[in-house]
Formats: sequence, C-alpha cells, structure tokens
Amino acid sequence: MIDHLIPYVILFGSIGTGLVAGVFFAFSSFVMKALASLLNGRYGTTFEH
Repeated sequence: MIDHLIPYVILFGSIGTGLVAGVFFAFSSFVMKALASLLNGRYGTTFEH
C-alpha cells in the first residue's frame, strides 16, 4: 500500500518545492527591483534599520 504512495509524495513534493522557489525568484527579481526604483537611492538605508 505505502509503495504506491511514494511516487505521488515525491511528485507533489517536487511540485511544491518548485512553486516556492518560483515565488522566491519572483520576489527577488521583480519586487526588490520595483522597491529600489521607488525609493531612488534610499533603498539601502531604508532596509538597514
């Protein structure tokens, strides 16, 4: 019984890991660049506090 579930657990775990990695990538690529352009040079000092 458990032998039939292992491939599904691996599949759903891989898909979930890929989705979380995609969210982190989108945040670092798009959101951080948008914040940097909005703050115009004060980006580094704003997030240091």
